[in-house]
Amino acid sequence: LDRLELVEDLRQAIDAGGLQVAYQPIVELGSRRLRGAEALVRWDHPRLGAISPEHFVPLAEGAGLIRGLGRLVLEVACAQAASWPVTGGVGPEIHVNLSAAELMDPGLRRDVVAALTSSGLDPRRLVLELTESMLVGGVGPVTKRLESLKSLGAKISLDDFGTGYSSLSYLVRLPVDEIKLDRSFVQDIHLAGRRRRALVGVVVHLAETFALDLVAEGIERPEELEVLAEEGCTLGQGYLLGRPMPGEALAEMLGAQPPLFPIVAPRGEPRRHPKGRKGSTLV
Repeated sequence: LDRLELVEDLRQAIDAGGLQVAYQPIVELGSRRLRGAEALVRWDHPRLGAISPEHFVPLAEGAGLIRGLGRLVLEVACAQAASWPVTGGVGPEIHVNLSAAELMDPGLRRDVVAALTSSGLDPRRLVLELTESMLVGGVGPVTKRLESLKSLGAKISLDDFGTGYSSLSYLVRLPVDEIKLDRSFVQDIHLAGRRRRALVGVVVHLAETFALDLVAEGIERPEELEVLAEEGCTLGQGYLLGRPMPGEALAEMLGAQPPLFPIVAPRGEPRRHPKGRKGSTLV
């Protein structure tokens, strides 16, 4: 009964816009300028308080609510990104996670078009993320879906790179523009042996060879940042560079002159890995 009640509460929250979207910065490691931000869904239940995405996202998937949840995050994130100040050229990118169910839904392209049209966001600023775990069933159907989305001008990012069973083949077969190095390669890299550090260097070289952007995830210590920079990684994400924050707070940081991100995590959300469980979406 508790689960059924929570599902109904979630349904109402999605319909009424009762969910919030936080934005975690993606930063250029050298200049510390904002490259983009990842949209992360949050739910502050009126009675139960903050509910972890690790709990309510699987609930949405099981109850058939994931498309509505994904569409809400996409619309809110695009609208927020369109409002951020742009200082010459193309503005910061907005990263939005896709679930396996969304990716195979025939209506996904229509939802993306609607979000871009209503917000007026430049399609080049939209980055759609999928995880390697979503590709276990094969990349054939996925490739067609991704090519359809790329035809709109959006970019494709392969999240949690390095955790799948055939990561290298994805770089050849999928029309991706970016890979995000899984945090398991980043955590305590300054204390790890030469092999792990060399492996990060290999991934950096792969990204350069395929002309892909590379984002190192889960950077939490200055020592990790230093090693990644030494290995040639140019983009990073993690609590050291910025915790998930409201869109307005990120806009204020963008409005600073120059808009530099300090290498000190601002206080905010309680410490937890923003991705939630592997294979989850939007978290």
